Amino acid sequence: MNIRYIGIVTAAAVAFSPQAQDRPLVQNALSRYAQDEAAESEYAYTEEYQIKNFDARNKVTSAHTDKYEAFLLEDVPYLRKTEEDGHPLAGKSAEEEMRKYLKAAEERKGMTLTQKQASARTKSLQLDTRS
Repeated sequence: MNIRYIGIVTAAAVAFSPQAQDRPLVQNALSRYAQDEAAESEYAYTEEYQIKNFDARNKVTSAHTDKYEAFLLEDVPYLRKTEEDGHPLAGKSAEEEMRKYLKAAEERKGMTLTQKQASARTKSLQLDTRS
């Protein structure tokens, strides 16, 4: 379970307590939670995946590399392919990746918080794979 969610549950429990001395604690916890959420939404990184096939003599027969940019799209992790075999996406590949991105953004805009959380847990960061 995520520590931030434990903090929110604790903050909510304290918020409903009649003790006035607990209110600054709640306000501080909620403020830090908002700061964490804002920082998380600005976080992005790249991932590189390599696929290599070998023959019986352990020689590479084929190799493929994809590079992805990982970030939050509508509060759900998303991987956008940026390169194939060391070259930036262009032409049909770039158009297809843009279609996938726009479709994912549109689908996620209509999601409730519960659906976004379930999607993040089940899909995590799924990749297209080549056979």
